[in-house]
Order: sequence, then structure tokens, then C-alpha cells
Amino acid sequence: MMTLAEIERVIRCYFTEVYNVEYVGSLKIERINPIGLKVRLGIMNDYKPMYISAELSDEKFLKFFKKELYDRNLDFVEFFKGVKGYADDCL
Repeated sequence: MMTLAEIERVIRCYFTEVYNVEYVGSLKIERINPIGLKVRLGIMNDYKPMYISAELSDEKFLKFFKKELYDRNLDFVEFFKGVKGYADDCL
């Protein structure tokens, strides 16, 4: 079983390997009981993080996480905030 610090180091290396960038956003890793991991990524917005989790052993989770990075294309993610407005005469 790997430590959470080792898993974090591997995940950050995956960002460099997959996207050729250094991940500098917030990253929090938690263990899921009885087995598994949950990774919280604060990509561009720490108040609305993205989670990637699976009930797998550490090694299998890291393979799963790397595949998710390839599948999700997180280097092209854009976030928008929509605000609903009303015209004055509609109130």
C-alpha cells in the first residue's frame, strides 16, 4: 500500500506525462473504506472541485486515474459562470 504523499506525487507526474504541464491546482486525496481512493482536483476553481474516485487498490486506481486523464482532456477545460438576469419591465 502506498502512502498518500506517494500517490499525490504519481498523480502530479501523470499530469506532466499526459498534458505536458505541471499541475499547480489544489489536490486532496482520501482513502475510501474499505478499499479505494477519492481525488479532489481544484482545477481553475477550488470552490467547485472535480472528483475522481474508484474502489480499487492503489496500483489499479493509478492506472484508472491515468486513463481518466486521457479520456477527459482536462487541458482543454473551460469554465463559465451563467447569471440569470431580468429586464426591468419583466419584474
